[in-house]
Amino acid sequence: PPPPRTRAAKHPLSVQQRSRAAVETEPSPSFQPRRKNRPSRSAQPSIR
Repeated sequence: PPPPRTRAAKHPLSVQQRSRAAVETEPSPSFQPRRKNRPSRSAQPSIR
């Protein structure tokens, strides 16, 4: 079977960009509880 390196080598930038985009679009797990504790109206639109 083909090594998993081919998959990562195919789109190494994609993986990095995805991880960065996910962090920017989705708040970190540590941010969720904070947001729930005190939901800021200005924080919601800024994240979106």
